[in-house]
Amino acid sequence: MAQSAAVIGLGAMGAPIARRIQEAGHELTVCDKRQEAVRPLTESGAKVAEEPAGCGHADIVLVVVATGDQVRETLLGAGGLVSGLGTHKPLVVVMSTVGQVMLVALRDQLNEKGLRLIDAPISGGAVRAAEGTLSVLVGGDEADFEAVKPVLDLLGRNIFHCGPVGSAQLVKIANNVLGNVNTLASAEVYRLLLEHGLAPSEVAPIFEASSGRNWLTADAGEVARAYAHLAGARREFDAVTPIMRKDIGLGTALARESSGSYPLIQALANVISHLGDETYENWHIVGTSRGND
Repeated sequence: MAQSAAVIGLGAMGAPIARRIQEAGHELTVCDKRQEAVRPLTESGAKVAEEPAGCGHADIVLVVVATGDQVRETLLGAGGLVSGLGTHKPLVVVMSTVGQVMLVALRDQLNEKGLRLIDAPISGGAVRAAEGTLSVLVGGDEADFEAVKPVLDLLGRNIFHCGPVGSAQLVKIANNVLGNVNTLASAEVYRLLLEHGLAPSEVAPIFEASSGRNWLTADAGEVARAYAHLAGARREFDAVTPIMRKDIGLGTALARESSGSYPLIQALANVISHLGDETYENWHIVGTSRGND
């Protein structure tokens, strides 16, 4: 029998994740405060929980919210998952990027309630979430990883077991540092070359075969689409930049807790803290440039 699942948080990532689980035939419960987010899934047969406490009947509960505070409230707050538990104990999968320290603390608190928890932060964005081609990084016991893998296989092309709970958070934070560097630097380079008559679709294959290779060079036709998704309109840019600030905050915190010197991480934090009109203009111009198809 297919595992039953609950998805808490139906934002840009949670909604397509829930849709893929539903379309694979799993019994699905969804939870989000916004009725407009819940409606498309309930119209297709999903059950709805008014608050996380109503999700405890599922075999697997996926938490796809934005911040550490939201994860904690979802699990342990008033109306949180723990408050509604009976004898059945679901496996909790935290897909948010919130840091190792918080995940380990949450695991310990949930273990006291008889619950198992793994962290499974995701990388790839909303388009890849809808396609089921995300990268999913997992931290947890081997048995729990194997238990949840059939569901994760619906969501990602690459599923990595990084080690114990919290290890996936460390790898995801490091990946976000590299990803944000590439996103910012590639936009400036593509904008610069557009000024000289060279379209991203023309130069991306050159970068891909050279030392400039990164996620924004792998598919020449994807460059404009990626930046259009990030900054096709100002509201989209204004939605993504707080996430970038949250992610680099986790990166700088990790650097402070570690020995060694990390000047580039600190420089990136400074750049991200000042993202505004100039960055939006670069991303928007690249995203709307001609010659990218």
